[in-house]
Amino acid sequence: MGTCPHCRAVTLPGDAVCYTCGRFLKGQGTGYSMPNAPKRRGVVVDEKGRTRNIMKRRRNRQRSVFMLAFVIFAFLSPQAREAAFGTVDNLDDYLAQLLQGPLIYPVDASFGVERTYVVENNLERPAFLQETIRLPLNLTSAYGMAANIDGSTPSALQTPESFVVTVAGESVSVPLDGTVLERDNAWTTSDGHEVWWPSEADDQEHCSITACVKVRLNMNAGDVIEFSTLSNVAVSSYTWWSHDRVDSRIAGGAMGINVDRSGTFDDMENRRDGQRMDEFSDPKWYNLGTYEDGTSRGHAIDSTAQIVQDTANLISMRLPEGRQDNVYAFARASFDWMHESIPYDELAKTTPRSGPACLADGLGDCDEQTNAFLSILRTKGIPGWFVFGALVDPLTFTTWELHAWGYIMLPMDEAWCASNNIAANDCFVEASVDVVNNKWLLHTTNAYVDWMERPDSTGDAIAAAYQSTIFTSAGNGETPIQRSMLVSTAEGVQLDGGSYPVSRLAEDLR
Repeated sequence: MGTCPHCRAVTLPGDAVCYTCGRFLKGQGTGYSMPNAPKRRGVVVDEKGRTRNIMKRRRNRQRSVFMLAFVIFAFLSPQAREAAFGTVDNLDDYLAQLLQGPLIYPVDASFGVERTYVVENNLERPAFLQETIRLPLNLTSAYGMAANIDGSTPSALQTPESFVVTVAGESVSVPLDGTVLERDNAWTTSDGHEVWWPSEADDQEHCSITACVKVRLNMNAGDVIEFSTLSNVAVSSYTWWSHDRVDSRIAGGAMGINVDRSGTFDDMENRRDGQRMDEFSDPKWYNLGTYEDGTSRGHAIDSTAQIVQDTANLISMRLPEGRQDNVYAFARASFDWMHESIPYDELAKTTPRSGPACLADGLGDCDEQTNAFLSILRTKGIPGWFVFGALVDPLTFTTWELHAWGYIMLPMDEAWCASNNIAANDCFVEASVDVVNNKWLLHTTNAYVDWMERPDSTGDAIAAAYQSTIFTSAGNGETPIQRSMLVSTAEGVQLDGGSYPVSRLAEDLR
């Protein structure tokens, strides 16, 4: 390497022009002359007086490698350096990932989620609207189980603290201890609107899929009514991933899974008595019905579709030697493949695409990409199920979006289980995976969870999760009831424990 005699920038042997200031090096560069006052870096004028930007014409791979190496050794950890040089054949992809930057999350947080509804009765007669609002889950690192795999007390990931409903200026606090209030004894406002928090049953007056609150507005013609719910929660970050890319302040990594600790596909049925495989590995799940022309929308999850089978085979072929039967390796490679191949669809329709349709279209929103991801996993029998809730911008805690993502079950290797004195049947992780937001085996503090899918081969439960509102029907020529909903953050957000980055880099599975 040398230096430019004009601007002292680094140059490489064979360079005819300095790529910093655009001047010739030692008289080289036949056919070009330098303008007296260059307007842009790398711009030259040829012998016919035409202006050219030679930095766009010529791509110097050696220089790119040099600059990448400098960034890696100057700013990254030894592990990150090793990972980067393992992908040197894809410099463009790696540099693009660096430019995207990591997402930053608080370690711990407390905040309020406020949902505000405005309802207008446009009918010329009395009408009603009934809303079902799911209560936040009390979520732990071993959801539905008494202990983590090592017998330790599960970590609290989301702890509900209070839930208040306000209708037309009148408020009631909903208990979070499992107490129920049936409609016969509903809390009623001075204008006759009703609020109750019933037991679970499959009808309109009860909670069909999880603990909930029912709000019924009994409206006169022309009424415009506002009601809101305020849910306060305390949330902590947690990971089920044992990797040096995980911040040490996040709990869970020590007993988490990685490619070396993973069991094989044959091990899955020998974990948790095969329960999760029975519950969440059906090849087809949740019939989406038909399009307007009568053709089938297919099933939300369908591991039998040819495009899903072909994608799974492609992912398997790309696994390193010796990793073809490694459950973790296949699941992580599928996660990375989704990032590489399926961009987010900001214009997705209300009715979600099936997993096969998401792969065929090459794009999808949150629930559609989850459909595709779980479809791929189920080709190998890996159990996966849905989570519903909302996400807030982790930097400002102001902008919310309703969201869906998944949980998956991964078995640990029997030898690792034995070395840690854990019975093989109890040796597995059940972990959050959010494909769209690059959260691999990670629960973050900007996630608000109000439903975890329960075993249901029919898909009726998830259909109920999508449809939580019923109205008085409008007749022909009538303007129907209008309802709008806005999610916002209540005042008093508290962030603790510092913050940590999550980078969007594929994992080296060798």
